[in-house]
Amino acid sequence: MDSTSLLQSFIDYDQSTHFPLENIPFGCFKNQAGETQCCTRIGDFVINLADIFAMFDGPCFKSLSGKNIFKMNTLNEFASLGKTFRIEARETIQKLYAKANEGNKDALMAAAIPVGEVEM
Repeated sequence: MDSTSLLQSFIDYDQSTHFPLENIPFGCFKNQAGETQCCTRIGDFVINLADIFAMFDGPCFKSLSGKNIFKMNTLNEFASLGKTFRIEARETIQKLYAKANEGNKDALMAAAIPVGEVEM
């Protein structure tokens, strides 16, 4: 892939990372208090999805009427919603953490935890 076609994030990461903005995995982590929470990862940061749920404003997530499906200790309910929800979630995360959205960096980085501070 030509490096000029890569998505650009305001989160700095090495281009050889397994977790660029193009690859939005879903998983769970344990925070320092031992609580399991839903997340994704960008570069060397884990993003707590429950903390940014209010920013998911596409039609799929609006249909949930504000129910934060990421404020759980598994991704089971999210996964059961199907492919359309997963696509919308990935596109939303890519939009939120894009270089073009750097004006909201402080609010979004409040949900970001260095990967070394959590247990995956």
